[in-house]
Amino acid sequence: MQEEKDRVLGWHWLVEFSNCAQMPTSAEQLGQLLESAATQSGSKVVGKCMHEFSPHGLTGVVVIAESHLAIHTWPEYRSICIDLFSCSQHIRSDIAIEILRTSFQPKQVSIYEHLRKIPRDSSDERPTGNKPTS
Repeated sequence: MQEEKDRVLGWHWLVEFSNCAQMPTSAEQLGQLLESAATQSGSKVVGKCMHEFSPHGLTGVVVIAESHLAIHTWPEYRSICIDLFSCSQHIRSDIAIEILRTSFQPKQVSIYEHLRKIPRDSSDERPTGNKPTS
């Protein structure tokens, strides 16, 4: 029962959309879509940063109180990669992913979910940082 011995730090979803029928065309459009997906999934947006590449492609990150939602686009391949990490089990990743899937209309979707965890130590105490030595 290794799971009982581990401390869960968060949930990490890696999503790949291939052969997308729709691609975001501006950083502003991408930012609005990411913010909407994050908010509707139950996240609290605390910041965002978007970047347009030349000649094409976009990257965007929405920082959420629970961690982040990031996206990278390759219009020349009609591909999009999404990274969603949350330290809260109350975030509805399925809602965020479905909003993005509906917007981009990919023909293929791959979703990888990874549980981020660390082993619990025998004392089950949180680290207190460096302490001065005498």
